[in-house]
Amino acid sequence: KLRAGDAHDVSDWCEFSASGTVYSEPGYRLVYASDDDVELAPFPSLEVDGVIPVESAEAKEHHTKAPARYVAATLIKELEERGIGRPSTYESIIRKLKDRFVFSKPGSTALIPTVTGLATYQLLQRSFLPLVNYDFTSNLEDQLDAIVDDIDKSAEILQDFYFGTDPTNGLQTLVSDADTTVNPRDLPALDLGPHPESGHHIYVRPGRMYKKRFSPYLECGGNTIGIADETCFEDLTLEEAVRLLNTGGPRTVGEIDGVPVFVKVTSTGAYFQHGEKGNLPDGHTKPRTAPLLKSMNPTTVNLNDAVTMFTLPREVGVYEKTGEVIVAHIGRYGAYIKAGEDTRSLKSQDEAFTIDALAATALLDTPKKPRLTRKKSAKKTYKKRKKS
Repeated sequence: KLRAGDAHDVSDWCEFSASGTVYSEPGYRLVYASDDDVELAPFPSLEVDGVIPVESAEAKEHHTKAPARYVAATLIKELEERGIGRPSTYESIIRKLKDRFVFSKPGSTALIPTVTGLATYQLLQRSFLPLVNYDFTSNLEDQLDAIVDDIDKSAEILQDFYFGTDPTNGLQTLVSDADTTVNPRDLPALDLGPHPESGHHIYVRPGRMYKKRFSPYLECGGNTIGIADETCFEDLTLEEAVRLLNTGGPRTVGEIDGVPVFVKVTSTGAYFQHGEKGNLPDGHTKPRTAPLLKSMNPTTVNLNDAVTMFTLPREVGVYEKTGEVIVAHIGRYGAYIKAGEDTRSLKSQDEAFTIDALAATALLDTPKKPRLTRKKSAKKTYKKRKKS
């Protein structure tokens, strides 16, 4: 505490504010006042340029909480308030976001940006700002409604969007400028700070696309190591990044039957590996592998997560129509069930662990939807719009 008369002059390094409440007119309180009313703290008597003696000062720590992350429901509410999208489009918006740009931790519905999502946001903010503001998106919704009412307006609206109402804001100009001026090296997703030993900054970069997935990595000087796209930046501290760069290889999470289990991150994704050359699981001629779920973070998964994933493929039951065993599994394109050569996709990866024989049988009994080629699909969409 600092008191008046101390050697330190508090006014040199602190700003103070004073608050109080005074009712100039009692109003309704004249009628409804009671003995339970709390006595008001009077506002101090102050004058311009006046000097206020400091009797005591005490520092109190205060942490400002970050705003809560969006979940699907709060994001849709925000879109509604800004006039973006329609009730019929909200599901597809959330689904497309989850495909590449956001993910959720196990047991949580909060939407967390992926490395790809953050890098994409930074690129759009830098080079496509006229097209990524709320007013533009809201106005575009009105223009699309206008096309529904009058299909002849579509050519005019598309021309304005592509060429711009002036030479600087059309999509053609923005893409051309970005192509010539943007250097991907200047757009890391995140700068974690300097390495404590080398002094080189550690960058998180989105990497290149491989089989419709990006392959993010850490870079420090000439040293790089892959990380998962579904990496939570709160977990990727400078200390964790240094550890990953120093180890430079797979992380050991434990052992199963005396054989080590590793987590490996490659350009095709992250996966568990049970065993290695010279030390394989019993009955196996090569290491067992299992992919990580989208909700799993390679830097925080543990042995229990690996044991869970190694339970796949899981036998669900028997498909009575054919007598074949129904198996649930997770592949490159998502979770699915299989009975012989017949397969059906599951809505989420978690269903591979929870679906029972009854639900699997009902799914297999449902005929597959025929796949439309791109050309046929586009033709059908055009006819619908023309009709409306």
